[in-house]
Amino acid sequence: MTRTAEQAWEFLQPLYVKSSTDSLHVTLTYAQSMDGIIAGPQGQQILISGKDSMVMTHTLRLNMDGIIIGINTLINDSPRLTGRADYVGEDYLATHKQPTPVVLDSKLRFPLDASLLKIAATKQGKPPIIFTGVDQSDDKYSARWHQLEDAGAHIYTVGVDASGHLNLEEVCQNLKSRGMERVMIEGGASVIKTCLSSFALLDAVVVTIAPTWIGNGITIQNPLSKEPSTPMFSSVQYQQFGRDVVMAANISS
Repeated sequence: MTRTAEQAWEFLQPLYVKSSTDSLHVTLTYAQSMDGIIAGPQGQQILISGKDSMVMTHTLRLNMDGIIIGINTLINDSPRLTGRADYVGEDYLATHKQPTPVVLDSKLRFPLDASLLKIAATKQGKPPIIFTGVDQSDDKYSARWHQLEDAGAHIYTVGVDASGHLNLEEVCQNLKSRGMERVMIEGGASVIKTCLSSFALLDAVVVTIAPTWIGNGITIQNPLSKEPSTPMFSSVQYQQFGRDVVMAANISS
């Protein structure tokens, strides 16, 4: 069943009715096949969601202040991270602001030719925020740091854990201090697994399940933690978008 952006938001909005203004509201969202695959081998981009569930995804984007992805997703997929009129319609797009792209990039590998910088330069989207684990004064990274800033990016250093992953709590605190209230995490696999190893920072989850088997690729099974926390779900809803089924729920760890 084809749904409009307004119908998609009617389905999603209950996730945000009780959201607190004291902390950043974080939604984890991803699409997977029936066999749990979210990307091709080596993170290769594959089309999982159908057009109808993409209406839901782009509606969600336009109701967020920011979209968080990892650097591998940026390099592999070169995403735009905007809401698009061909999914939500011109009228819906005109009444909503584009979200700010947020990239987790521990070693400052952000490509200077990334589409996010080009989109920001042409005013079709907002300048990206980059969180990294390196310091601007480090000679190894200072040139790239300045090049990215000159291209319009905003860069902030946060802590890094023993596994080399950025401290997501610091990231969220930083985004909240910049006036953001809602963000969504779109991937990739490493970021999703980090979230699934500890649900403490998550407030909601939106999962698209496509009726297909892929067989070979990256799954989100075996999260990083050997003893992952078990979340409690509330306001659980299911809805069919075309061929896909979308599950949405609030999380309390």
